[in-house]
Amino acid sequence: MKSLNFAIFAIIGTFTASAVGPVMADASMADALAGRFIADGDLTILPAVAPAQGSAPPSYNYKEAVPDCVNVLDIAHKLTPPAALYAHLTGVWDHVMGGEFGVDSHVSEGDTSIATAALMFNLNPTEPPAGIVPLLISATAVHASASYSVVRRSTLVSGTASFDQLRISTPIRQGSDSMSIVA
Repeated sequence: MKSLNFAIFAIIGTFTASAVGPVMADASMADALAGRFIADGDLTILPAVAPAQGSAPPSYNYKEAVPDCVNVLDIAHKLTPPAALYAHLTGVWDHVMGGEFGVDSHVSEGDTSIATAALMFNLNPTEPPAGIVPLLISATAVHASASYSVVRRSTLVSGTASFDQLRISTPIRQGSDSMSIVA
């Protein structure tokens, strides 16, 4: 029996800022969803959904939007059938901006909004009995943002994340009721 160990990293509204020589260079990026999965030593990457990024100078203000995104990614190729991530996102909107203001002030921001997200881990193709879902993660009205600013050598870093509803559910055992965590 093969084992399946995986990790998923949802990157929402991230930013970076790094010193370049004597001048500070600002950069920001926003990815609605990205992932890395390791199964039996094999790495599979889920590419970023609607990635937006920029760096200053000069000032920038970029937006990426995807009304509907459906992706099926096999993540355990040695299994037959392989385990897979089924992802369905709607209303994805990523935004980054940054720039310099005067000689001693600069800012970088990144933010993401997702109207609905449904992530399911299952076999591909799914096997009977129909309706058995090993793991389902769903969320509505997901929003996250991060900001980095320097004004006259004072640094401010802030970030927020929110959602209206988050549900994580899985069957307790095959053929039984499912266990759900709702936040």
